[in-house]
Amino acid sequence: MEWKMQVLAQRELDRELKPFLTTRRVHRPSEGWLRTVRKALGLSAKAMAKDLQVSPSAVFRMERAEQDEKISLQGLNEAAQAMSCKVVYAIVPNQGSFEAHAT
Repeated sequence: MEWKMQVLAQRELDRELKPFLTTRRVHRPSEGWLRTVRKALGLSAKAMAKDLQVSPSAVFRMERAEQDEKISLQGLNEAAQAMSCKVVYAIVPNQGSFEAHAT
């Protein structure tokens, strides 16, 4: 019975995450997403800092932390909101589906 529940949970997870599977091919820009998106939007660090109520140097530290994979999800969310964006977060298998990885 427990095995059946696990398979059902895997199938449901596969269904929910289907839109994210193509993101496996997306690579983070060398400067990181925060800096890349901020620049693409034409948003200065000073303007973003004002929205976040921090200093411009704090914005640069956040961008560096994201680039170094040391930013918290909360910090990433706050920065995204300051750029009128949303963080989309998921964990997907490197290949295939969750059901295919069942042991």
